[in-house]
Amino acid sequence: MLGRTHELGGVVALLATDTAYGGIHTNSPTALACLLVSIIGALTPDLDKPTSIIYKKIPAGSLIGHIINPIFIGGHRHISHSILGFAAFTYLSHKLLFLLPQLPGLQLQLIWYAYLIGIASHFILDAMTTEGIPLFFPFGFKFGIPPIKALRIKTGGIIEFVIVLPLLILAIGFYFYHYYAIFAR
Repeated sequence: MLGRTHELGGVVALLATDTAYGGIHTNSPTALACLLVSIIGALTPDLDKPTSIIYKKIPAGSLIGHIINPIFIGGHRHISHSILGFAAFTYLSHKLLFLLPQLPGLQLQLIWYAYLIGIASHFILDAMTTEGIPLFFPFGFKFGIPPIKALRIKTGGIIEFVIVLPLLILAIGFYFYHYYAIFAR
């Protein structure tokens, strides 16, 4: 999937998780941080691609992308799109987040969960593409949803633009419409 699809997918996954748990009641700064961090998490697995949208959003990103790229084994959609990669991102993000100075009012545990939800959304969306993902890296098997490759979506194809993106936007709109009374306070 393309970067914008992953960004929206991260937000939808976070909002869906919030809904599934009956709405986690937190303060506005934590909620905003969770939204932003879920987007960052949704783009994180693509750190293995030097032309990724995540690098375009930071100063000197292209240079950073080309420096970081060799760290990832096998290039794009390999270790960073696997359970092993998820475990590494989980460990490193936990260490990094809890090394930062504690800001009053921010619930770091919720922010960390939002980041992990964003990464999981990336995996789900990329598993829906014709390429699939090497979920069980280093084994060569590519995991896809649905298992029949012919039924999956082409990255950047018409289905992504005409169906997937509008559905993600509608899901976000529905969430905020449904919870309007809470947000209007």
